[in-house]
Amino acid sequence: MSDTPETLCQTCKGLELETGFNWRLSKEQASSLGANFHDAYDENNRRLIIADVLHNLLQTMENCPFCLLVITAIQEQYKAKGKEMWARDPYCLRWLYVSKKVSWHHEFDGEFVRYIEVLSSANCDAKDLQEGQFHFEFETTKASVRSLIAPVVPIGVEAAPTLWARFVPPRVDPSRVKQWMKSCEEWHGSKCGEGSDGLEKELPSTSFSIIDVENLCIVSPSKPCRYITLSYTWGSNGENSFLALQKNIAELRAPRGLEKHMHSLPTTIQDAIAFTKALDVRYLWVDSLCIIQDDDKNKEANIASMGRVYENATLTLIAATGDHANAGLPGVRESSRNWTQRACRGDKAVFAVVDDLEMALHKSAWITRGWT
Repeated sequence: MSDTPETLCQTCKGLELETGFNWRLSKEQASSLGANFHDAYDENNRRLIIADVLHNLLQTMENCPFCLLVITAIQEQYKAKGKEMWARDPYCLRWLYVSKKVSWHHEFDGEFVRYIEVLSSANCDAKDLQEGQFHFEFETTKASVRSLIAPVVPIGVEAAPTLWARFVPPRVDPSRVKQWMKSCEEWHGSKCGEGSDGLEKELPSTSFSIIDVENLCIVSPSKPCRYITLSYTWGSNGENSFLALQKNIAELRAPRGLEKHMHSLPTTIQDAIAFTKALDVRYLWVDSLCIIQDDDKNKEANIASMGRVYENATLTLIAATGDHANAGLPGVRESSRNWTQRACRGDKAVFAVVDDLEMALHKSAWITRGWT
Protein backbone atom coordinates (compact mmCIF):
# COMPACT_ATOMS: atom_id res chain seq x y z
CA MET A 1 0.00 0.00 0.00
CA SER A 2 1.32 3.43 -0.95
CA ASP A 3 2.24 6.01 1.69
CA THR A 4 0.58 8.65 -0.50
CA PRO A 5 -3.10 9.42 0.13
CA GLU A 6 -5.25 7.81 -2.56
CA THR A 7 -7.83 9.58 -4.72
CA LEU A 8 -11.45 8.71 -4.01
CA CYS A 9 -14.46 8.98 -6.31
CA GLN A 10 -16.89 11.86 -5.79
CA THR A 11 -19.35 9.69 -3.86
CA CYS A 12 -16.72 8.49 -1.38
CA LYS A 13 -15.31 12.00 -0.98
CA GLY A 14 -18.80 13.06 0.03
CA LEU A 15 -18.76 10.59 2.93
CA GLU A 16 -16.19 12.75 4.75
CA LEU A 17 -14.68 9.51 6.00
CA GLU A 18 -11.95 10.83 8.21
CA THR A 19 -14.22 13.39 9.86
CA GLY A 20 -16.79 10.68 10.48
CA PHE A 21 -14.37 8.10 11.84
CA ASN A 22 -12.69 10.62 14.11
CA TRP A 23 -15.96 11.95 15.46
CA ARG A 24 -16.44 11.21 19.16
CA LEU A 25 -19.87 11.15 20.73
CA SER A 26 -20.34 11.97 24.38
CA LYS A 27 -22.94 10.08 26.38
CA GLU A 28 -25.26 13.10 26.11
CA GLN A 29 -24.83 13.32 22.33
CA ALA A 30 -25.48 9.60 22.00
CA SER A 31 -28.63 9.88 24.09
CA SER A 32 -29.87 12.78 21.99
CA LEU A 33 -29.63 10.53 18.93
CA GLY A 34 -31.79 7.96 20.69
CA ALA A 35 -29.20 5.20 20.35
CA ASN A 36 -29.58 2.16 22.58
CA PHE A 37 -26.01 1.03 23.13
CA HIS A 38 -26.98 -1.90 25.30
CA ASP A 39 -27.65 -3.99 22.18
CA ALA A 40 -24.99 -4.09 19.47
CA TYR A 41 -27.62 -5.24 16.98
CA ASP A 42 -30.15 -2.54 17.82
CA GLU A 43 -31.19 -0.60 14.70
CA ASN A 44 -31.03 2.66 16.67
CA ASN A 45 -27.24 2.31 16.65
CA ARG A 46 -27.11 2.78 12.88
CA ARG A 47 -27.47 5.65 10.42
CA LEU A 48 -27.80 4.99 6.67
CA ILE A 49 -25.24 6.83 4.55
CA ILE A 50 -25.41 5.07 1.14
CA ALA A 51 -28.07 2.87 -0.47
CA ASP A 52 -27.37 1.81 -4.03
CA VAL A 53 -27.01 -1.14 -6.43
CA LEU A 54 -23.77 -3.03 -7.05
CA HIS A 55 -23.67 -2.00 -10.72
CA ASN A 56 -22.64 1.55 -9.78
CA LEU A 57 -20.06 0.30 -7.30
CA LEU A 58 -18.53 -2.03 -9.89
CA GLN A 59 -18.18 0.90 -12.28
CA THR A 60 -16.09 2.97 -9.84
CA MET A 61 -14.05 0.33 -8.01
CA GLU A 62 -11.16 0.32 -10.50
CA ASN A 63 -10.39 3.97 -9.84
CA CYS A 64 -11.53 4.37 -6.23
CA PRO A 65 -9.74 2.38 -3.49
CA PHE A 66 -12.61 2.87 -1.03
CA CYS A 67 -15.14 1.46 -3.51
CA LEU A 68 -12.77 -1.47 -3.93
CA LEU A 69 -12.78 -1.99 -0.15
CA VAL A 70 -16.56 -2.11 -0.15
CA ILE A 71 -16.87 -4.51 -3.08
CA THR A 72 -14.22 -6.78 -1.53
CA ALA A 73 -16.28 -6.97 1.66
CA ILE A 74 -19.47 -7.69 -0.27
CA GLN A 75 -17.83 -10.44 -2.34
CA GLU A 76 -16.82 -12.17 0.90
CA GLN A 77 -20.39 -11.95 2.17
CA TYR A 78 -21.76 -13.65 -0.95
CA LYS A 79 -19.05 -16.29 -0.67
CA ALA A 80 -19.93 -16.95 2.97
CA LYS A 81 -23.61 -17.36 2.08
CA GLY A 82 -22.88 -19.47 -1.02
CA LYS A 83 -24.77 -17.04 -3.25
CA GLU A 84 -24.03 -15.53 -6.66
CA MET A 85 -23.60 -11.77 -6.85
CA TRP A 86 -25.60 -9.81 -9.45
CA ALA A 87 -25.08 -6.24 -10.64
CA ARG A 88 -28.67 -5.24 -9.81
CA ASP A 89 -28.38 -6.42 -6.20
CA PRO A 90 -28.61 -3.61 -3.64
CA TYR A 91 -26.16 -2.85 -0.86
CA CYS A 92 -25.93 -0.23 1.84
CA LEU A 93 -23.37 1.44 4.06
CA ARG A 94 -24.30 2.61 7.54
CA TRP A 95 -22.50 4.29 10.38
CA LEU A 96 -22.33 1.91 13.34
CA TYR A 97 -21.88 3.45 16.78
CA VAL A 98 -19.68 1.53 19.22
CA SER A 99 -18.94 2.30 22.86
CA LYS A 100 -15.34 2.75 23.96
CA LYS A 101 -16.28 0.97 27.16
CA VAL A 102 -18.34 -2.08 26.28
CA SER A 103 -20.28 -3.44 29.23
CA TRP A 104 -23.46 -5.42 29.74
CA HIS A 105 -24.05 -4.92 33.44
CA HIS A 106 -23.34 -1.22 33.93
CA GLU A 107 -24.81 1.77 32.16
CA PHE A 108 -22.60 2.86 29.28
CA ASP A 109 -20.34 5.80 29.92
CA GLY A 110 -17.40 7.46 28.23
CA GLU A 111 -17.27 8.17 24.49
CA PHE A 112 -18.47 6.37 21.38
CA VAL A 113 -16.81 5.84 18.01
CA ARG A 114 -18.18 4.93 14.60
CA TYR A 115 -17.40 2.28 12.02
CA ILE A 116 -18.94 1.83 8.59
CA GLU A 117 -21.10 -1.28 8.40
CA VAL A 118 -21.32 -2.94 4.98
CA LEU A 119 -24.46 -4.96 4.27
CA SER A 120 -25.56 -6.56 1.02
CA SER A 121 -28.44 -8.62 -0.34
CA ALA A 122 -26.38 -11.72 0.44
CA ASN A 123 -28.37 -11.45 3.67
CA CYS A 124 -31.82 -11.51 2.10
CA ASP A 125 -33.68 -13.51 -0.54
CA ALA A 126 -34.22 -12.16 -4.05
CA LYS A 127 -37.99 -12.56 -3.62
CA ASP A 128 -37.85 -9.87 -0.94
CA LEU A 129 -36.69 -7.33 -3.52
CA GLN A 130 -39.17 -5.65 -5.84
CA GLU A 131 -38.17 -4.70 -9.39
CA GLY A 132 -37.14 -1.05 -9.55
CA GLN A 133 -37.32 -0.54 -5.80
CA PHE A 134 -34.72 -0.85 -3.08
CA HIS A 135 -35.68 -2.36 0.24
CA PHE A 136 -32.72 -2.10 2.58
CA GLU A 137 -34.15 -4.23 5.35
CA PHE A 138 -31.02 -6.35 5.67
CA GLU A 139 -30.62 -8.70 8.57
CA THR A 140 -28.52 -7.45 11.47
CA THR A 141 -28.98 -10.46 13.69
CA LYS A 142 -26.14 -12.62 14.93
CA ALA A 143 -26.84 -14.97 12.02
CA SER A 144 -25.99 -12.27 9.48
CA VAL A 145 -22.77 -11.99 7.59
CA ARG A 146 -21.54 -8.43 7.57
CA SER A 147 -18.31 -6.49 7.36
CA LEU A 148 -16.99 -3.36 8.98
CA ILE A 149 -14.70 -0.71 7.54
CA ALA A 150 -12.63 0.98 10.19
CA PRO A 151 -9.60 3.23 10.62
CA VAL A 152 -6.58 0.98 11.05
CA VAL A 153 -3.58 1.33 13.31
CA PRO A 154 -0.43 0.47 11.29
CA ILE A 155 1.79 -2.32 12.63
CA GLY A 156 4.30 -1.02 15.15
CA VAL A 157 2.17 1.93 16.31
CA GLU A 158 1.34 1.49 19.98
CA ALA A 159 -0.46 4.74 20.88
CA ALA A 160 -3.70 3.96 19.06
CA PRO A 161 -7.21 5.29 19.75
CA THR A 162 -9.43 2.85 21.61
CA LEU A 163 -11.47 0.53 19.39
CA TRP A 164 -9.58 1.30 16.20
CA ALA A 165 -8.91 -1.74 14.05
CA ARG A 166 -5.39 -3.02 13.35
CA PHE A 167 -3.48 -4.83 10.67
CA VAL A 168 -3.11 -8.52 11.46
CA PRO A 169 0.61 -9.23 12.07
CA PRO A 170 2.32 -12.52 11.11
CA ARG A 171 2.44 -13.64 14.76
CA VAL A 172 -0.08 -13.33 17.57
CA ASP A 173 1.06 -11.00 20.34
CA PRO A 174 0.33 -12.71 23.70
CA SER A 175 0.64 -9.41 25.57
CA ARG A 176 -2.22 -7.97 23.52
CA VAL A 177 -4.43 -10.97 24.29
CA LYS A 178 -3.58 -10.68 27.99
CA GLN A 179 -4.69 -7.05 27.85
CA TRP A 180 -7.98 -8.13 26.26
CA MET A 181 -8.47 -10.68 29.04
CA LYS A 182 -7.75 -8.03 31.66
CA SER A 183 -10.20 -5.61 30.04
CA CYS A 184 -12.89 -8.30 29.95
CA GLU A 185 -12.47 -9.08 33.62
CA GLU A 186 -12.42 -5.39 34.61
CA TRP A 187 -15.23 -4.15 32.36
CA HIS A 188 -17.64 -7.04 31.99
CA GLY A 189 -17.65 -8.25 35.56
CA SER A 190 -20.13 -10.89 36.66
CA LYS A 191 -22.20 -10.71 33.47
CA CYS A 192 -19.27 -11.96 31.40
CA GLY A 193 -18.33 -15.04 33.38
CA GLU A 194 -18.68 -14.51 37.10
CA GLY A 195 -15.65 -15.88 38.82
CA SER A 196 -13.60 -16.02 35.62
CA ASP A 197 -10.57 -16.53 37.84
CA GLY A 198 -12.17 -19.85 38.84
CA LEU A 199 -12.24 -19.06 42.55
CA GLU A 200 -16.01 -18.75 42.86
CA LYS A 201 -17.03 -21.74 40.79
CA GLU A 202 -17.23 -25.45 41.39
CA LEU A 203 -15.35 -27.98 39.29
CA PRO A 204 -17.36 -29.03 36.22
CA SER A 205 -17.40 -32.66 37.43
CA THR A 206 -15.60 -35.03 39.80
CA SER A 207 -13.80 -36.57 36.80
CA PHE A 208 -12.62 -33.22 35.43
CA SER A 209 -9.01 -33.21 34.22
CA ILE A 210 -6.80 -30.57 32.61
CA ILE A 211 -3.32 -30.30 31.10
CA ASP A 212 -0.65 -28.71 33.25
CA VAL A 213 1.29 -26.84 30.54
CA GLU A 214 4.21 -26.16 32.90
CA ASN A 215 4.78 -29.80 33.91
CA LEU A 216 3.36 -31.24 30.67
CA CYS A 217 1.05 -33.77 32.26
CA ILE A 218 -2.64 -34.43 32.91
CA VAL A 219 -3.88 -33.43 36.36
CA SER A 220 -7.17 -33.55 38.25
CA PRO A 221 -7.52 -30.29 40.20
CA SER A 222 -8.82 -30.52 43.75
CA LYS A 223 -10.32 -27.02 43.62
CA PRO A 224 -11.43 -24.53 40.95
CA CYS A 225 -8.62 -22.88 39.01
CA ARG A 226 -7.99 -20.68 35.99
CA TYR A 227 -7.81 -22.69 32.78
CA ILE A 228 -8.22 -22.26 29.03
CA THR A 229 -10.33 -24.49 26.80
CA LEU A 230 -9.62 -25.46 23.21
CA SER A 231 -12.52 -25.75 20.77
CA TYR A 232 -11.47 -27.28 17.46
CA THR A 233 -12.33 -29.74 14.69
CA TRP A 234 -10.95 -33.26 14.94
CA GLY A 235 -11.14 -34.07 11.23
CA SER A 236 -12.25 -37.27 9.52
CA ASN A 237 -8.95 -38.87 8.51
CA GLY A 238 -7.37 -39.73 11.85
CA GLU A 239 -5.55 -36.41 12.32
CA ASN A 240 -6.37 -36.55 16.05
CA SER A 241 -4.86 -39.99 16.59
CA PHE A 242 -3.10 -39.45 19.93
CA LEU A 243 -5.72 -39.85 22.65
CA ALA A 244 -5.92 -40.35 26.39
CA LEU A 245 -6.75 -44.04 26.88
CA GLN A 246 -6.90 -46.42 29.82
CA LYS A 247 -3.57 -47.92 28.77
CA ASN A 248 -1.65 -44.63 28.74
CA ILE A 249 -3.45 -42.36 31.21
CA ALA A 250 -1.14 -43.29 34.11
CA GLU A 251 1.87 -42.30 32.01
CA LEU A 252 0.25 -39.04 30.93
CA ARG A 253 -0.52 -38.14 34.54
CA ALA A 254 3.13 -38.46 35.57
CA PRO A 255 5.16 -35.21 35.61
CA ARG A 256 6.51 -34.55 32.07
CA GLY A 257 4.38 -37.48 30.93
CA LEU A 258 3.27 -35.60 27.80
CA GLU A 259 6.73 -34.34 26.93
CA LYS A 260 7.93 -37.26 24.84
CA HIS A 261 4.59 -37.38 23.02
CA MET A 262 4.50 -33.69 22.03
CA HIS A 263 5.45 -34.40 18.42
CA SER A 264 2.67 -37.00 18.23
CA LEU A 265 0.04 -34.43 19.22
CA PRO A 266 -1.92 -32.68 16.45
CA THR A 267 -0.57 -29.26 15.51
CA THR A 268 -3.63 -27.46 16.88
CA ILE A 269 -3.12 -28.99 20.34
CA GLN A 270 0.62 -28.26 20.28
CA ASP A 271 -0.15 -24.63 19.44
CA ALA A 272 -2.80 -24.42 22.16
CA ILE A 273 -0.34 -25.68 24.78
CA ALA A 274 2.31 -23.18 23.67
CA PHE A 275 -0.14 -20.27 23.59
CA THR A 276 -1.69 -21.10 26.95
CA LYS A 277 1.79 -20.97 28.45
CA ALA A 278 2.49 -17.67 26.68
CA LEU A 279 -0.67 -16.21 28.27
CA ASP A 280 0.65 -17.12 31.75
CA VAL A 281 -2.24 -19.51 32.34
CA ARG A 282 -1.11 -22.85 33.72
CA TYR A 283 -3.92 -25.17 32.69
CA LEU A 284 -5.54 -26.14 29.39
CA TRP A 285 -8.55 -28.36 28.68
CA VAL A 286 -8.57 -30.41 25.45
CA ASP A 287 -11.20 -33.10 25.00
CA SER A 288 -8.95 -35.74 23.40
CA LEU A 289 -6.51 -35.65 26.33
CA CYS A 290 -8.71 -34.66 29.25
CA ILE A 291 -11.40 -37.29 28.63
CA ILE A 292 -10.37 -40.96 28.68
CA GLN A 293 -11.67 -41.89 25.26
CA ASP A 294 -12.18 -45.64 25.86
CA ASP A 295 -13.62 -45.30 29.38
CA ASP A 296 -17.40 -45.06 28.99
CA LYS A 297 -18.01 -43.92 32.55
CA ASN A 298 -15.40 -41.15 32.36
CA LYS A 299 -16.58 -40.12 28.93
CA GLU A 300 -20.25 -39.97 29.95
CA ALA A 301 -19.51 -37.85 33.04
CA ASN A 302 -17.38 -35.37 31.11
CA ILE A 303 -19.75 -35.03 28.16
CA ALA A 304 -22.61 -34.39 30.58
CA SER A 305 -20.66 -31.48 32.11
CA MET A 306 -19.40 -30.05 28.81
CA GLY A 307 -21.37 -26.82 29.19
CA ARG A 308 -19.78 -26.13 32.57
CA VAL A 309 -16.31 -26.93 31.23
CA TYR A 310 -16.56 -24.08 28.73
CA GLU A 311 -18.57 -21.80 31.02
CA ASN A 312 -15.99 -21.95 33.79
CA ALA A 313 -13.01 -21.36 31.51
CA THR A 314 -11.06 -18.12 31.71
CA LEU A 315 -10.78 -18.13 27.91
CA THR A 316 -11.66 -20.40 25.00
CA LEU A 317 -9.32 -20.75 22.03
CA ILE A 318 -11.36 -21.41 18.88
CA ALA A 319 -9.55 -23.05 15.97
CA ALA A 320 -11.81 -21.54 13.32
CA THR A 321 -9.45 -22.16 10.39
CA GLY A 322 -8.93 -25.53 8.76
CA ASP A 323 -11.11 -28.61 9.05
CA HIS A 324 -8.88 -30.98 11.03
CA ALA A 325 -6.72 -31.13 14.15
CA ASN A 326 -3.47 -30.49 12.27
CA ALA A 327 -4.63 -27.14 10.90
CA GLY A 328 -2.98 -25.37 13.83
CA LEU A 329 -3.69 -21.96 15.36
CA PRO A 330 -2.49 -19.41 12.77
CA GLY A 331 -0.08 -16.89 14.21
CA VAL A 332 1.17 -18.99 17.12
CA ARG A 333 4.19 -20.43 15.31
CA GLU A 334 6.48 -18.87 12.72
CA SER A 335 5.11 -18.58 9.15
CA SER A 336 1.73 -20.06 10.13
CA ARG A 337 -0.39 -17.01 9.29
CA ASN A 338 -0.56 -15.41 5.87
CA TRP A 339 -3.28 -12.78 6.13
CA THR A 340 -3.96 -10.35 3.30
CA GLN A 341 -5.91 -7.22 4.13
CA ARG A 342 -7.03 -4.68 1.55
CA ALA A 343 -6.68 -1.10 2.70
CA CYS A 344 -6.63 2.46 1.40
CA ARG A 345 -4.86 5.53 2.75
CA GLY A 346 -6.52 8.87 3.40
CA ASP A 347 -4.94 12.14 4.48
CA LYS A 348 -5.04 11.28 8.19
CA ALA A 349 -5.82 7.59 8.49
CA VAL A 350 -5.66 4.18 6.84
CA PHE A 351 -8.94 2.30 6.32
CA ALA A 352 -9.42 -1.45 5.96
CA VAL A 353 -12.13 -4.10 5.92
CA VAL A 354 -12.53 -5.84 9.26
CA ASP A 355 -14.49 -9.10 9.13
CA ASP A 356 -17.29 -9.44 11.61
CA LEU A 357 -16.72 -12.35 14.00
CA GLU A 358 -20.02 -13.97 13.10
CA MET A 359 -19.07 -13.83 9.42
CA ALA A 360 -15.67 -15.44 10.04
CA LEU A 361 -17.26 -18.27 12.04
CA HIS A 362 -20.04 -18.70 9.48
CA LYS A 363 -17.40 -19.62 6.88
CA SER A 364 -15.61 -22.14 9.12
CA ALA A 365 -15.81 -25.91 9.40
CA TRP A 366 -15.65 -25.40 13.18
CA ILE A 367 -19.23 -24.06 13.28
CA THR A 368 -20.54 -27.47 12.14
CA ARG A 369 -19.04 -29.48 14.99
CA GLY A 370 -21.00 -31.30 17.69
CA TRP A 371 -20.24 -29.02 20.63
CA THR A 372 -18.42 -25.72 20.86
